[in-house]
Amino acid sequence: MPYNLRSLFVTILVYCHRTNLNELWEEFKEKTCEDFYRELHNRSMVERRAMQYIHSILESLSKDIRTYNLNCPSIEEKQDVTVVLMLQSSLNDKQKLAYDLIIGKVFKDESRMFFIDGPGAPGKLFCIEQY
Repeated sequence: MPYNLRSLFVTILVYCHRTNLNELWEEFKEKTCEDFYRELHNRSMVERRAMQYIHSILESLSKDIRTYNLNCPSIEEKQDVTVVLMLQSSLNDKQKLAYDLIIGKVFKDESRMFFIDGPGAPGKLFCIEQY
């Protein structure tokens, strides 16, 4: 459901030309970010992750989130090192093993393909988004 709400929000941004976008965001922010709370537990990180997601959908439509004047956390391409270290420390043993293996191959510039599978919210997206 949160994914659908984020997609709907993007649709409204792009096609409906509403003037009160910040009010709309504030009204539905909690439901729109619901799935990220399971993973992050920090309000500012959750909101930033949701906005990054919305930003990426907008980019796929050749739109820029900055044109909509939303009162939201800044959208950064790379996460702050402190945030990455904090999230890395929250990985369980299996997640850490996968993360270390993949990142090791990235830093060695070795070509590899990885398939990451698992139930919802175990940290797959975090591993994928880092690099």
